Amino acid sequence: MSSFRTLLCSSLLIGSQLVSGCASQSGQIDYQTETDFSQLTSFTVRAADQQASPLIAQRIDQAVTAHLQQRGWSTDTGAATELFYRSQVGEVSKEPSFRIGIGVGSIGSRGGISGGASVPVGERVQQQLTITLDVVAEGKLVWRGEDAITLATDESPTERTADISKLVDQLLSQFPPTP
Repeated sequence: MSSFRTLLCSSLLIGSQLVSGCASQSGQIDYQTETDFSQLTSFTVRAADQQASPLIAQRIDQAVTAHLQQRGWSTDTGAATELFYRSQVGEVSKEPSFRIGIGVGSIGSRGGISGGASVPVGERVQQQLTITLDVVAEGKLVWRGEDAITLATDESPTERTADISKLVDQLLSQFPPTP
């Protein structure tokens, strides 16, 4: 019975490590530690030169503006604080999550033999949207956040807008930083 408990505990430990290894991570955030972010209260939103598409850029602009206004920031075209955004769409290969397995086995009084084969069923290529937000105060980059989402090919414009807003909210929830 002791070996059964050891096997069970080992299986649970390995399983929990696999699950925690697959957990999604927050985007990458970096900032100037000497910046007094409490002094930044108004902003101008600007698109960087390259964008994935005009519609995605418009959705990002609206999401950034709405998020910062909800937090008490004001928009001002002459503000010393500018928030630049960039979007890029790239293709990523996704390993198939569905596999067909074929196996044979035998258990006898003197031991056992087993074998198996696993054949992946189709590889998918998906689009990934990466958004980078740069906060520039008085001409200096003081904060940068970057994160990505996978775009569904059958997504409606409303769903795409909601996904982009959620990603922008995730990034800006870490702005201003708390050292």
